[in-house]
Amino acid sequence: MDKLFNSEGILFKMNMNRDSHRISLVLIICLALLMATVYYPVQVHASPVIPTVGVWSDVYNSPVISDPSIAPNSTIIVSVNVTNAPAFNGYDLTLYYDPAYLKPVFIDVRTGFNHPFIGADTLSPGSIHLAVVDLGENVTATTATIARISFEVMGRGVSPLTLAAAMTHPSIWDQSWTQLVFQTAEIPVQTVDGYFSNIPANDGPVASFTFSPTVPIVGDTVVFDASSSFDPDNNQGANHGIALYIWDFGDGYTDVTNYPADTHRFANTFQPDYGGYYGNFSVKLTVVDSDQGFISVLTQRVAIMLATPSANNFVVATNPTPREIAAGDTMTYAITLTTLGNFTGPIALKGSVVPSDKNGPSASIQGKLNLHGASQLTAVLDIHTTNNTPPGYYTVLVTATGAGISHYGIMYLTVYAAASK
Repeated sequence: MDKLFNSEGILFKMNMNRDSHRISLVLIICLALLMATVYYPVQVHASPVIPTVGVWSDVYNSPVISDPSIAPNSTIIVSVNVTNAPAFNGYDLTLYYDPAYLKPVFIDVRTGFNHPFIGADTLSPGSIHLAVVDLGENVTATTATIARISFEVMGRGVSPLTLAAAMTHPSIWDQSWTQLVFQTAEIPVQTVDGYFSNIPANDGPVASFTFSPTVPIVGDTVVFDASSSFDPDNNQGANHGIALYIWDFGDGYTDVTNYPADTHRFANTFQPDYGGYYGNFSVKLTVVDSDQGFISVLTQRVAIMLATPSANNFVVATNPTPREIAAGDTMTYAITLTTLGNFTGPIALKGSVVPSDKNGPSASIQGKLNLHGASQLTAVLDIHTTNNTPPGYYTVLVTATGAGISHYGIMYLTVYAAASK
């Protein structure tokens, strides 16, 4: 895909390669940074405040552009600003938006840098990736605009303006992040997202998620729980008004599901014997509401620690195949625990259902099992519903904890109204 780009005040076209590998990009940027270092000696300035990279509108003096008078086919300008910044001469960021309502038509990277070297300028439907280095001089202003993006408004609706997760030292397998750089040093930042709306009294859905374990190690299966996401104008609907949960785990793998929780193992699934990926990843959740198809986007950094799992461990196995139940009925799942090495000891089990709604399904399971060496045990998890259980998509979670180790299992459940089953 081609786009118009502004560098040195001249308009020209640049070919966009959306499949460029991060390692190649890093090599290009490092070369530019080393070129800059030759001419501009490093000056390290300590900053007691974490810099902020944020979306901003000069017209509305806010990160939120909410104005019903903005008509389709008109243009809005979104700035990416930095505040509380130490000296820097480069940045790398990805901005997400809804291509159904916004279309980038012009990007200006000369707003912050006098001599920008463009390491990446990838434009794909729904995202803009910019990696730029100033070969002329360092930016010493604590507040600066580093890019301005002109969007054509494609229709009436809402769109997130969400930055990839802030981080330093992204994993070599990660594909998006937000950071500042000074020569070859990465600068920690925090991010502020924006928002666009040109329809009255409708803010679109709100994406939200947590993950467990919060400090995963290489090879762990991570549970992502998005049940706190909701649509403000349809919060009483099934799944709080959310129809789809779209996950991008940052390592090249994505998943689209109706269910509010999902699992992911950061590893190459085509090489199951490989231990797994490690480092920082920008995980992106996109939720789609069920009444208007509007989206919301949230990113979070997930740090996979490079550590060796205990040789004496255990595995939780569940059958994630979606199952159906009528409101008022009960159902059982078999949960299998298998030892690794010579693990011996009690395993505490807990079952839960998300979203956890009034009259929603409930889960119960035998509280504790004792594993002894090379063994395998099965526990039964019971699911209970009532006639008042709201129809919708639910995720059943099982947490197994023993000897300071926690593992998770997941099942998918669809509840129908009693009369329709």
